[in-house]
Amino acid sequence: MAAELARELRQQGIAAAKAGEKDQARHLLQQSIRLEPNSEAAWLWLASVARDQRERVFCLEKILEINPHNETALRALEGLGITPGQSAPAASAQRSSSAGQPSSLARETDMMNQEPGVPLPSAEGITEAQKQADVFLRQYMQPLPADVKWTHKTRRRAGEGDVVVLRLQITAAVIGFLIVLGIVGTFIVLTNDDLRSIVLAPTSTPTHTPTVTPTATPGFTPTPSVTPRVSPQPTATIEPEIPTANPYQPPQVTPVYPPVFEKPVLDAISAMNQGRFTVALPTLRAERALTENRFNPNPYYYEALAELATGDADTALDIMDEAESRLDEAPNDNFQPLVDTGFAQIYWQLAQDAFASGSSTTAADYLTEMQERAESAMEGDPRLDVPYILLSRRFVQYDDYDEAITILDQALELDQHKINVSLIIEKGSVYFQQGEYDLADNQAFLALYIDPASEAAHQLRIRTALQRNTPGRAVLYAQDYLHYYPGSAAAYQMLGDARMAEGNVDDALIAYSQGLTGTSNANSVEMLLARAQIYGQQGRYDLAQDDLDDAFALTDDPRIQALRMSAAYHAGRYQIALRDSEALDNSPVVPQAEIDLIRAQALIDSDTEGDSAALQEALGLLVNLSSAEGYSAAMQPAAAEYTALAYLATGNEAAAMQAIDTALAAGDTGNRRFIRARILEAMGEEEDAIRDYEWVLAWSQVYPFPFRGDAEEALENLRQSQP
Repeated sequence: MAAELARELRQQGIAAAKAGEKDQARHLLQQSIRLEPNSEAAWLWLASVARDQRERVFCLEKILEINPHNETALRALEGLGITPGQSAPAASAQRSSSAGQPSSLARETDMMNQEPGVPLPSAEGITEAQKQADVFLRQYMQPLPADVKWTHKTRRRAGEGDVVVLRLQITAAVIGFLIVLGIVGTFIVLTNDDLRSIVLAPTSTPTHTPTVTPTATPGFTPTPSVTPRVSPQPTATIEPEIPTANPYQPPQVTPVYPPVFEKPVLDAISAMNQGRFTVALPTLRAERALTENRFNPNPYYYEALAELATGDADTALDIMDEAESRLDEAPNDNFQPLVDTGFAQIYWQLAQDAFASGSSTTAADYLTEMQERAESAMEGDPRLDVPYILLSRRFVQYDDYDEAITILDQALELDQHKINVSLIIEKGSVYFQQGEYDLADNQAFLALYIDPASEAAHQLRIRTALQRNTPGRAVLYAQDYLHYYPGSAAAYQMLGDARMAEGNVDDALIAYSQGLTGTSNANSVEMLLARAQIYGQQGRYDLAQDDLDDAFALTDDPRIQALRMSAAYHAGRYQIALRDSEALDNSPVVPQAEIDLIRAQALIDSDTEGDSAALQEALGLLVNLSSAEGYSAAMQPAAAEYTALAYLATGNEAAAMQAIDTALAAGDTGNRRFIRARILEAMGEEEDAIRDYEWVLAWSQVYPFPFRGDAEEALENLRQSQP
């Protein structure tokens, strides 16, 4: 519980640091460190929001106490001109344990209870240390007594002669051992022909054969150089004016624009950046109510975005309509561009919803309104970055990637946008969708060069590495992502995807399991599906079904229910498979033929008491399977096998034999041979039944058939009944 609370406080502190809220970040990070004092990430971020150099050095040296090889802390101290370990150590334990003085534990507790900043020792501790230092200096500075007489050493110290003799003995022993070893080695070489030919035989010394240097002849093209088989990976070119991120300074985050000065609104924006829109809404509503006397568009804008994120686009439109109706109250303020930006974001989301519902005409109308609002916002205030991003996405929607890049380049040419990480990542995303993965990776590299903690840049780089079929790089990038966002579910999901891409299934399973610890989040469903797929491939269908249970509980997605139906059947949980098949009946997410086949199999396999109604229902499904939607020839063998079982259970051996022969014609398996042996036994054809039972037992030495015991018992009974 403490570890989870520490991780939550650390993540909140990191988010506050990225938002530029240093005091809040220090407070949260210090609370995290009290619960988890050995967290390198927490100390590193605390160093980034330090008040002064003393505090920063303290935090960096705490990191080195935890991990002396932490390169980030080492580089940071070197950048400050400080050699690691240079600062004064704490007072010794002996002095702190003297009477009347506070213990080291008490002083450390006192330091951690101070206000955010560098922990300082108490005044009593400083006074006592000065007293003891004065005593030591007075004793050290006293002159030597005048009657001291100095003498010269006239002979060796006690035992010095014995040491010399011992050294000579050891040297002689080593030399003697080497001589014996050389004699033995020489004897072995001279008496062993094969070894002598290896050690003493002459070897040819290769010499370089000079090549003729061609002379250029007029009228002829010189011989071209060989093209390397592997092209070096291109790297992004960094312009000189782009600043380098310092590991011990706060990252170069893109400031909020237009500036927001209201503390409650800033707190709400911070919550929105963390995905907590429902937490931000009450604050924004209250702030909007306070603007009755003096119009301020910021609460309107961010409240509309929060409503939009929670899925209420109509309320978001109403809020922006009210904001636009109040623009006349502040004619001298340039508030129209921000209002246009809010409308553009809402129209963009409405267009995406229309596309998802299949209404392309409505979506096109919304995109037109979005483009008009975005262009108006860009003209009114070019410093807004959202309109450029929305216009770029509009062109990408219709596969016009060149125009999308042109829009983003237009924004990045402005001085105020040169280090805008959002625009740089958006440009990389356009390249990614275009299939230009090298260029996309360059943009991600540039974004991380400016802000190493940019979560979107880490994600883009990992996706790019996977698309370039370099899963090893993707694994390294995912580990970097986890360094800045320890415990991030999204980072663990991408690490699991990278491990799967490189074929490391066990490590992928570990990554997904780590990402699924704690509370559910937006990435939980994808990780549950990925882990269920691994369990299914390993034949661990019970675990696969458990994960699909959790995923379905989070989404109610019928596609997940279809996967659970199949996993439950293979896990032997037939009642769950039957309930899912009933719920999915006539569902468009899975072919009806697949539902009917699994339902029939579950009815037959779960019938241990010869329920005629269940068998008749299963037979009806199997007989009509070929006319069901989505039926394929690949389903025929399994359908024929279970048709044979149903007919055998109802006493129709002739129809059962015809069905099992159809299944065997598609493929000879142990289960089908066992079924045919049972049918032959029921028909009284004991010789043929014995041959099939013997075939099953012979192959059971290779494959662990679960029905081996039944086959042995049936064969023994048949042999005993033979005359």
